[in-house]
Amino acid sequence: MLKTIESNRLTKIDFFRSLAIVIMIFANSSPYIFQEPHPIWFRLLCSIAAPLFIFLSGYSFHLSFRKDKNKKHKYTQAFYLLLSAIFIDTVVWQILPFQTFDVLYLIAFGILINTLIFDFNVIIKLSIASIFILGSFCLKFLVAYRFNIYDQPINIISLKQINFSSIFDAKRWLIDGWFPLFPWTGVAILGQIFYQKIDIINKYMTILKWPTLFALSFFLYLVLQTISPIPERDGYLEIFYPPSPYFICFFLTLIFLLFSFFNNSKLNGHRFFIFLGILGRKSMFIYIYHAFIIAYILASFAKPMRPLLFLIVNFIFILSAFAMAYLLEKIEKNKLVEFVPKSIKKILGIR
Repeated sequence: MLKTIESNRLTKIDFFRSLAIVIMIFANSSPYIFQEPHPIWFRLLCSIAAPLFIFLSGYSFHLSFRKDKNKKHKYTQAFYLLLSAIFIDTVVWQILPFQTFDVLYLIAFGILINTLIFDFNVIIKLSIASIFILGSFCLKFLVAYRFNIYDQPINIISLKQINFSSIFDAKRWLIDGWFPLFPWTGVAILGQIFYQKIDIINKYMTILKWPTLFALSFFLYLVLQTISPIPERDGYLEIFYPPSPYFICFFLTLIFLLFSFFNNSKLNGHRFFIFLGILGRKSMFIYIYHAFIIAYILASFAKPMRPLLFLIVNFIFILSAFAMAYLLEKIEKNKLVEFVPKSIKKILGIR
């Protein structure tokens, strides 16, 4: 019975990850091939992908944590995730690592922090999450938020021209990078708490579904009232640079509603959702794949497209991602990657 429950939960998480990847492909390709102006509803949709990844990283952290595996296993996982992030920065985007503090860096640090606080009670974890989330709103008033940040390219020929101090720009890590520790670490911690108390949450999900829908509509209204003046950051459409309290509340109520929809064993075990979860099962590999496609194909094309053509191109992009994930599963199943060093496979998201 326990294995069935765990399997259902994994199907649900894989599907949510796949959903986040599909939205992420649209969001990350937009700066290169989607003509302006970008619709408000589309900007809001694109803003869901990364926070969903972050929340699920905390949720799956608790899901995968086993008492027979010591914390060293999680520290190793975080280490290889950092190496994956560095690989994408240096090889794909050809910029110095750490300076952007992209979502993979945040998730890696989230794993480290979730590991450190794993044995704390829920009240303390909630307090720490609140410090990260509420603290971000306070820091905006205490420290000037830099909306425009420069990503320094790697200059192999002349290392003297590289400003390595940008790697150690704590302000980017803390508040104004792409995904700084404040507030997003708090979202990762909330993901861990959500799984830890999932049985209690499931008990009241049916009762709270309609109040949650009302709250979601209310926060959506507040977000839409404030979204128009928010500029696009370096071409990226997301509206959380920096995140507002309205957006955080909107996202958290949306998460609750998504989980309540899948609070059904028939949906969790449905073949349709299992099939769509293939991107989620290979999320690290597909993340790297999508970055390569954008950096070396879409960015070089760099021609604004009308909505219909943009939709067609991304539909092909997503189909190719499904094909790559399916191919990788077959390769792994037939043990055709056994010759690849374990460390390389971990960095590339291959098992």
